[in-house]
Amino acid sequence: MSLPEGAEPEVMRRAGEAGIALTGLSIMRHPDARSEVADRDGVVVGFAAPPEHAFDAAVSALCEVLEASGL
Repeated sequence: MSLPEGAEPEVMRRAGEAGIALTGLSIMRHPDARSEVADRDGVVVGFAAPPEHAFDAAVSALCEVLEASGL
């Protein structure tokens, strides 16, 4: 999921506080990568972990994190 510039740290902090496991794109970026696309903020959302009965709650929690981050 792409995020506005500078939003990744805030989203990652809030997600961690809410118990949501996300991965920021910044840790996946090769240090020599330089392009408009390579510099984008974002998170990787994996939905394999929650059991089916918890999926709706996981998506709702992620939406709450994004809203609290002003997104």
